[in-house]
Amino acid sequence: MIRSVKLFFLLLMIYCSSCNNCTSAKKMIPNDIEIIKIVFPGQDSVVYLSDFVKNVKVIPLEFSDQSIIGAIEKMKVHNDRIYIHDRHHPSLLVFDIEGKFLYTIGSLGKGKEEYVDLTSFEVNDKGVFIYSYYPSEIHHYDYEGKYLDRGEKVIFQC
Repeated sequence: MIRSVKLFFLLLMIYCSSCNNCTSAKKMIPNDIEIIKIVFPGQDSVVYLSDFVKNVKVIPLEFSDQSIIGAIEKMKVHNDRIYIHDRHHPSLLVFDIEGKFLYTIGSLGKGKEEYVDLTSFEVNDKGVFIYSYYPSEIHHYDYEGKYLDRGEKVIFQC
């Protein structure tokens, strides 16, 4: 699955590099992400996290039969909610900012409101979007997990 995501982004980069002005690819990078470039200091050097961040907050997540986490693929915090895509879980897990498990978003299947796989996700001011690699679809949900619509065969235009 990781290989599929990497291939998708590689193809996207190749496609967009052939365009003069690819605004769709730029829109995919959320504004709230700060990129910190770290120059590799060498094998014998030590890099301290405190050199890059001001504080760290540990949020213990509630453990239940519905919220077991084994291998986190992606995590995002948006509007006091923590969204987690776990490799071994068929749905997107949602916790509050204190770590209490709230609900899941989406489900595996071949039905009208289901997806074949949860490849990745995004959360923004328009809702929650779950990307399924095969077939190439984006499923749109509201913040409470209600299914809104599906976009098939997503094409990025420059």
